[in-house]
Amino acid sequence: MPQAAKKQLPDLPITRSNAIPLETLVYYRKKGLTYEEVAKQCGCTKANVIQRMHYHGLADNSLDHYVNHRVDVLRYWQRKILDSITSDDLKKANFSSKIMGYGILYDKERLETGQSTGNIAVIIDHIESLQRQVAR
Repeated sequence: MPQAAKKQLPDLPITRSNAIPLETLVYYRKKGLTYEEVAKQCGCTKANVIQRMHYHGLADNSLDHYVNHRVDVLRYWQRKILDSITSDDLKKANFSSKIMGYGILYDKERLETGQSTGNIAVIIDHIESLQRQVAR
């Protein structure tokens, strides 16, 4: 790797090869470095980098695939979770869990339909009211 490119990468603190933050490995791989180059940057072996990446399911192109298809992956798991909830599950849930679930789903519905999901609409109305008062 050219020396100039190495200078652009941040110096991330590393204590032991097994203590290298996973995000450091991911960062360097996303920059296009090979496993060998990542190992050199991190002061560990190529095998260590490969092993850690594989252990976390980030080897080969799986990280890029996940990043490029994250929305679809999240939608898939959302559907799996919703499909796994039965009427019996809802009957067993305590009142506060039901209310919290309802509130979250309500906020997500509003988000999906382009509506306000917080009290920001009230604040905006108040600001607009003050602006009208000042204009008079």
